[in-house]
Amino acid sequence: MRPLVKVCGITRRVDIDTALAQGVDFLGINCWPDSARFVPPEKRAELLAAIPADRRVCVDVAPTLEKLRQLVAENFALFQIHFDPANPRTHEQVQAWSACVTPARLWLAPRVGPGQHWPTDLLPFANTFLCDGFHAGSFGGTGRTANWEQFAQLQAQHPSKQWILAGGLNADTLPRALHASQTRFLDLNSGIEDKPGQKSAEKLAQCVSILNNPLR
Repeated sequence: MRPLVKVCGITRRVDIDTALAQGVDFLGINCWPDSARFVPPEKRAELLAAIPADRRVCVDVAPTLEKLRQLVAENFALFQIHFDPANPRTHEQVQAWSACVTPARLWLAPRVGPGQHWPTDLLPFANTFLCDGFHAGSFGGTGRTANWEQFAQLQAQHPSKQWILAGGLNADTLPRALHASQTRFLDLNSGIEDKPGQKSAEKLAQCVSILNNPLR
């Protein structure tokens, strides 16, 4: 069965139409002002109107509870939150996010560097977790390759959770990533772009073709 696919960093209506036509399962809009793919609130409503209600993913970095409530009011279905697990307030923040949107709607994306312990103590607070490529000082969308072997281990050790592989995925890396990670859900972003926030229909189609025909 083909893995689920999310296309992240959506900034244009044309990319929504292209992704949906290719059978993409979820679409992410970046609500973090420091992102190169940030979409301001006044434009988010226009994009969200073009996305089926259950496929709308809000992407943010360690939002305040007040901001998260505002994003809930914008009618996102799911909330992908990136954060630094080394922050001493992390446990308190994650617990508050989970209580606000429920574990079923929360996707946690901890920034875990090489040799760092993956924060399994946070597993009770969400049903879905995203593993991304590490870059000090950045949160997602960097094109760095994630640790595929660590991802496979986490997915095998915690099968009751949903695991999303992100980071450096494109037509060249996808076959090896699928084999090494055994992922059932992946996140495409910089690897299918012409430049930040502008998706390439050709690059997306190449990735979808690989996913639909993994043995080719």
